[in-house]
Parts: sequence; structure tokens; C-alpha cells
Amino acid sequence: MTDWKEPAFRIDEFTDDILDFCESDHDLFLEMVQVREKFLTKTPGKYYQTPDEEDMAEMRFNDYFIYDYTSKNYKKKPIDVFLSKMLHKYNQRDKEIIQGFNKSIFSGFTISAVLPGYYFIAKDVCSGKEYKVRKNRATFQFKKDDYFIGRILPFESDYVLSGINLFLPDEFSYLAKRSWRDLPMQVSDHINPLMIEREILQRSKSKRIEDENVEYYTQEPIEIIEKKLRNFLKKRMGKKAPSIKSLRKKINRITEPTPLIEELLREMHISSQEEFIKFQQLFNDFWNRSPRDEFQGKSPEEVASESMGPVENELLNEFMKYAKKNIDITKFSNKDEMEQTIRSFQEKWLNEPQEKLNGKTPFQVMREERERIHSPRKGFPINFQVNPINLRQEDHFHFNNINEKDSPVVRDIETFVSYFLENRIKVTRVNRWIPFKHLKIITKNFISPDRDEFIDIGYEECWGQEQEKIYIHFIHLLAQSAQLIYTDKQGYVQVNQDHFKNFTENNYGENVFKLLIDWIEKVNWEDLYPAAQVKPYAQEYQGKIVGLWPSIHELKPYERIDTISFTKYLYYDDRKGEEELEEIARELSMIVDSVLLRYLNWFGVIDAQKVKYHPRLLGWTIKEFWITNNGRKLADRVVLDFWEKGKIKMKK
Repeated sequence: MTDWKEPAFRIDEFTDDILDFCESDHDLFLEMVQVREKFLTKTPGKYYQTPDEEDMAEMRFNDYFIYDYTSKNYKKKPIDVFLSKMLHKYNQRDKEIIQGFNKSIFSGFTISAVLPGYYFIAKDVCSGKEYKVRKNRATFQFKKDDYFIGRILPFESDYVLSGINLFLPDEFSYLAKRSWRDLPMQVSDHINPLMIEREILQRSKSKRIEDENVEYYTQEPIEIIEKKLRNFLKKRMGKKAPSIKSLRKKINRITEPTPLIEELLREMHISSQEEFIKFQQLFNDFWNRSPRDEFQGKSPEEVASESMGPVENELLNEFMKYAKKNIDITKFSNKDEMEQTIRSFQEKWLNEPQEKLNGKTPFQVMREERERIHSPRKGFPINFQVNPINLRQEDHFHFNNINEKDSPVVRDIETFVSYFLENRIKVTRVNRWIPFKHLKIITKNFISPDRDEFIDIGYEECWGQEQEKIYIHFIHLLAQSAQLIYTDKQGYVQVNQDHFKNFTENNYGENVFKLLIDWIEKVNWEDLYPAAQVKPYAQEYQGKIVGLWPSIHELKPYERIDTISFTKYLYYDDRKGEEELEEIARELSMIVDSVLLRYLNWFGVIDAQKVKYHPRLLGWTIKEFWITNNGRKLADRVVLDFWEKGKIKMKK
């Protein structure tokens, strides 16, 4: 199970400590009760009509009370009172973090750049200043130009999100910005959560009541669900309430939620049927949205949404047999003729009633199953096809002139495996990853210019996750797929010394090709990515790689193509308009880059012009690429490999 404790979980822990202190201090507690009424109004039911809305408002109030309210008794903010009385209880590192909380920034922010899983750049709409906001699961849901209102807290050398922030869709974002602009000039420099609650949320709620057709809210992220559940349990169980981290571990050990629900109910004091329903809904949302080891880090909801039903899977296999029986791709002289024939066969097969389907068409049956299992799948979103290919002479496939300048992968594999010949290393218990302190040592000796950066020296050794370091994680999985290393029953990395000896004695170029085939066929592409939203594309592209490969193979050496144009080519469908194809290409070009082009570049199939995501981010993206002469040899050899294994038919 992924450990999210740094830094987002630490912020949650510190926030709970501060709230516990405020509630235990007699004077602060009395002020808290009085200020809560001012914040939520005397008629909260007018603005917060569901238990979920009440909980969200309560969390916004807590944030306001801790950081913005000035105590009449202490003449300073509760966060400062907490620091003066409780700071001594923390270790030195925690002290340095918590002391920065009184320098928090509450504002409206636009997201100017995102590096999913790592950090994003937030621009303050008032001051125009930019801040690097550290790793948070929410980065997997952000995109450039998103808008949020909330608080960021200093955390070591960067910033992190505080406990509760409002991430707004376009319509609500526009309303929030407009309301912010309409605030009186004399208060615009002193905006706080109370003003936001009054001027934006409560005012917009009134507007929403007037117009029930306007939708401002989207599905809540898992962080919000966790906070609501924790808040609910804490109110009813006090100090006995389990932490979210503890609940995550428990649900990861069971496959049915009822025993855990019953265990929690025995410890709680549920006073009404409404309370029970609210708890059940919160727990079900938590259960369905939390990642699981059994699903390789996905949640049950993600698995359900991505899954192809058994009937659809069987029907698609049936179509493949039908196409193979009726279409001989070797007879076509050009790509357009072949693809037109395949589309005609596909259209005919999908829409022709079949007796074994009780007179229904395959497409009708698939659509009914999708509706029944609530699958979002529609049509055939990607249609990669096999192009006619003529093989060159076999001497074209010698790789004697391919070396580490073309591809660093082989040399870095050797460096990686050699480390375990000299060091006895035990992998992490849950994910079977290499501990971070060893990854840093190995990476220093890699020759790839794209080797991973380690920016949080010292602290990352305690909480870093291998999967976040894309290149060395790829090298690790590739070494396993090539059977150069394995993990024994005790969890120690062992080297298959006979295999490794043969590997180091082989021709460098041949090793590049063999590893390229291992990446295509043996490495699970989904395992290469920490970002959940990339995994379905990785699975789909790997499953269609045989049909996709000709789009690489037919490139002319050194003819440049930009990533957006290449993506547009992959997704081309003559039933779609130019504008729609352009939109698809812009949305998915970074996916094509990260799932496909990045690795082809590392293997030396393509060379590329790379640009940074953002001047302050470490990540890069491919702007343009081209196939090299040696890359063309590798691409042609892959085609030959497909043909020899019976995956494609072609002229020889």
C-alpha cells in the first residue's frame, strides 16, 4: 500500500494536534463555539443542506479559526498560542515545519504547471507570486489553469496544501473570481476564509437555490472523503478513533467491508437512523475510492470503470478471429486501402445481427453490458492497424555500431545489477521496491542524461517511493524481466549470475534489441507509472503495440514530427472533424509522450528535442522527435520479430 505520509499526511496530523489543543484550552474552546456561529451563520441549514456540506463547512471553519482568527483572550491567533505552549513536545524536524505554519498564505491560486505525483506551481492571483507546492495525491487530478481558493503552508524549502481547499470547476471558478474582484477595495488585501464563506460560498449557494439547473460541484477527491470520515469518527469515538492510515491498512487486508463496519459501529454512539446512513455512505465512499494492493494500486471504483466486461472481451476476440479469417493484409499495396477494408469489415460485423446473440448485433450486446456494469467505455476509441511491410535484407539487422551513445539502457542495467553483486539489499515489504538510499547511490553512476533527480536529500530516504523515480524504476523492472535479478523468499535482491555473465559478454546493440522486446512483451507497462490516470492508457497501448508499431516503423530517418501531430495521427478517424482530432491530440499528447515516446528515446529508436514542463520543474516533455538510422534498424528488427512469432503477416 502506498504510504502518503509525507508531506500531506503530516499536515493532517499536525492539524489534528492543533485542533485538539484548541478544544482542550478552556478559553479558546469558548471562543471557538462563538466564532463558529458567526462563520456558519445562525441559520446554517439555509446554506448547508446536506451532512456532507455541513462537514465541509466545518473543516473550512477549523482552518479559519486556527490561522486567521485572533483570540480576544490571548490577543493572538490560535496557531501562535499553540506554538508558544506545545512546540517543545516535538522533535527538531517537526519544530522547524510547524513554526512555518504562522506564515501561511490564504488566497486564490491558478495552477501554472503540474508534475503529477511530485508538485505543482501555484500562482497567487492577488500578488502574482508563484509557489512550488509539494507532493500530494491531488496532483494526479490537476491540470494547467485549474483554480483553487485555499491555504498553502511552508514545508521545509517548499509549500504544501493545508487541510481544506476549494478546487473549483470552470463555472464555479468564474463565479469565485468575479466575487473576489467585487470585494470592496479596502478589504481586498485582507481576504480570509470568513469573507470567502460569506461573499462566495454562501452567496453562490443562494444563487444555486434560485437556479437548480446549475451544477457547480464535481466528484470529491479521496482526500476530502478521508477527512470527512476521520472527522465523523473523531466526533463519535474521541481518542479511540482509528487513523485513516490504520483504516487503509485494514481494508487492504480484507475483501468484504461488513466486518470492519460492524467493528466501528460497536465503538461509536450512533443516535439516529440518519447518522447511520451518513456513516455508511462515508465508509462506502472510502472503501470504493481507496487504492488496493490487490488491484496494483488502483481503487475498486477505478477497476470497475476501466474493466471490459466478459461479454465484450469475448466478442472482441471473436472479431479478431473474423478479421484474420477474412482479411489478408499482405495483399494490400497501400495503407489507405487496407485500413478502409478493415473499417468496412468492422462496421459490418458490429452492426450485423447474429443468431447466437438472439438476433442482436454485437454492438447492441456490448452497449447493454456496459450499461449494466456502469462502464464508461464507448465505441472503439483507438484503432491501431497493421501496415503492409516489405522486409529488407537480413544483414540490415546487425547492430555492431549501436553503443551507449545511442541508448544508455544496457550500460545502466549493468550498473544496476552490479550493485547487487557487491551489496546485500532487502526490498520493501509491501511493494518490493529498492530502499531509497540505495536508489540514490545507484543513480549517481547511471550515464543516462535523463536519470532521476533526488532533491530532498536525507528526508527522501525515510519516505521516498521507488515508483516516483521513473528511470531507475524502469531499469529495475527491465532487469527483472530480463531475468538478470530476482527477489528471494527473504526479500533480498539476488543476481542470476549466469544470465548476467552472458548479458555482459553479448554485443551491446543486440542487448539493446533484446531489452526493447522485453519492454514490449514482459514488462507490465501499468507498473511503470505512479499516476493512476495514466495506467489505463499504458495497458491499452501495450495491448495494441503490434498494430501501433508501424506508425514508428514508417517514419523516415531524421524527418522531424512534433508530438501533437503524431498523437493526432494515432487517433485519426475520418468520422471525426479536424477540430475534434486537434482537441484529442492536445489532451493526449503528454500521455503518448510518457507511455511510448519516452521509452523509445531511451532505447535509441528515436532521438528527440525536449523541453521542460516549466522553468521551475525538473520534468521534461518531448516537443519533436525523429527516427535515427540505428533506430530504424531496431524498428525493422521488431517488425521481423513480430512476423517470426506469427503476430503479423507480410511479404518477405
